[in-house]
Amino acid sequence: MTDVRMSAMAVILVLVAAMVLSPCANAQTSDGDVVTLDEAISLARSNNRDLKQSGLEIGKQREALSEAKTQFYPRLDSSVLAAQLLTPLNFTINAGQFGTFPGTGPIPANNVDLHTAIRRDSLSTRRTELGGRCSPGVLRGSRHSEPT
Repeated sequence: MTDVRMSAMAVILVLVAAMVLSPCANAQTSDGDVVTLDEAISLARSNNRDLKQSGLEIGKQREALSEAKTQFYPRLDSSVLAAQLLTPLNFTINAGQFGTFPGTGPIPANNVDLHTAIRRDSLSTRRTELGGRCSPGVLRGSRHSEPT
């Protein structure tokens, strides 16, 4: 009894599969456009996700190679540093501080006073010149009240 039942199930399964797959078989034999082998290959290549992904990966690797090759080219690096003194430097070199020689005498012959330049346009040096007696607001106000 089970053999008869199994064979009936198999027949039903084959009939259902034939009904489901019959539109697919009919589509291949319809009077629509016939696709040549070259068209089918180009269509498959254009819609293949793995091929597109591989193409993108190749492009990334080419860019990485180009980036690595730049290390062989000459390179020019430069940097600039600017600084300003907050307070002027003043010092004196006394006569004979570097020594006294029989042929020339004391080096330097006289006392030498050395001073650094002061930037007169900055508010911090104006405040330093005034000895810190003014607040920054007073200096700011005097700067704007100067005649033009």
